[in-house]
Amino acid sequence: MRGMKLRAARTTLGDLHRATQWLWLYCEKCFHSSPLACAVAVIRWGADTSSDKLRRSARCTACGHKGATIQRPSWGGTDVGFLPFPAPANLEVERSGIQDDEPHG
Repeated sequence: MRGMKLRAARTTLGDLHRATQWLWLYCEKCFHSSPLACAVAVIRWGADTSSDKLRRSARCTACGHKGATIQRPSWGGTDVGFLPFPAPANLEVERSGIQDDEPHG
């Protein structure tokens, strides 16, 4: 139809969760990376929320900068699939990487 703009489908948090159980968050300032279980973001903001919300709201646990790049986990090969969620050897647990001051919901 004439005059109508086509919109690209936005990726939701639910889409990410269905595609992979976890992903990497990379700080846009200091390039620190942190793994995040997709379920954390889905529980916090809902499956229908745009993944842009996560990109805008993630706060770096190293430098405090707000804003992140999202990357899927590495492919481990056909026998492994996507690599499992990284577990630190000393089991020191960082916060989820989502430390925003915005209201939830």
